[in-house]
Amino acid sequence: MHSDGSGAANAGAMSEKSGEAAIAETVHRRAAKGGLIGGVSFAVNLGLNVVQVPLLLRFWPQETYGLWLSVGALATLLTTLDGGHQLYIGNLLNRSYVEDREQFRITLASAVQVTALTSAAQVVLALVFCFSGLASRWLDIALSDSASYALAVVIYTAGWIATGSIGSVLVRLFPPTGHVVRSTYWAIAMRVVQFAAVCLAACLGWGIVGTSMSFVAATTLWAILLFLDLGRLYPEYTPWWRGGSLRIGLRNFVRSGVVSIVAILDLVSLKA
Repeated sequence: MHSDGSGAANAGAMSEKSGEAAIAETVHRRAAKGGLIGGVSFAVNLGLNVVQVPLLLRFWPQETYGLWLSVGALATLLTTLDGGHQLYIGNLLNRSYVEDREQFRITLASAVQVTALTSAAQVVLALVFCFSGLASRWLDIALSDSASYALAVVIYTAGWIATGSIGSVLVRLFPPTGHVVRSTYWAIAMRVVQFAAVCLAACLGWGIVGTSMSFVAATTLWAILLFLDLGRLYPEYTPWWRGGSLRIGLRNFVRSGVVSIVAILDLVSLKA
């Protein structure tokens, strides 16, 4: 009897050690895979940045290229509030996924609701800022280019907010649920698709308005595919806004303001 008990204990200990070893191996494998895809992402971004400038300047005059860079910079500034909010929500989701799954669901849905609201406000801000002439005067845009510049910025901003803002909240589902590598794949895909859209527009001889439309179309396609993937992986959270609270969403948005303000000051200092 004593021998049997000892054998069972030894077998249990061995089984526990095997389980720990398997977990450790899985963690190491995921870490290695994450490091590898992180390196690929860095290489892709670096390569596209190096190739983009000479490629676009081959089809565009320097003035058009400069205007396009300005469109992207201003649109980024107009949507900076989203960036701080997304970072803050990502941290909340990482914590609540372990501590409270119900709170995780509420935080996500509330963030989607408030993002839709703030996105609409930012589109209005872009319309006022651009078509009032403030943007052109602030950035020293030539009078002959001011109308097309304003339209390009509004298209760029509206398209990104309609898809990228909500999409950038929803991709925060990936890290806490063990799909960090998948989120990196999607980030690489977005970068490649947007690069292709801009280069195609330049090759076709389109100006900044047409390029903004091409950019938005590419981003919209990316967002639709992302939403389909997220819906397949996380059907329990769809529709994304279900069960959320606008009050909770606004509270989190206000709390994320510190992150957003720092980002805005950084961008404004670059202009200055």
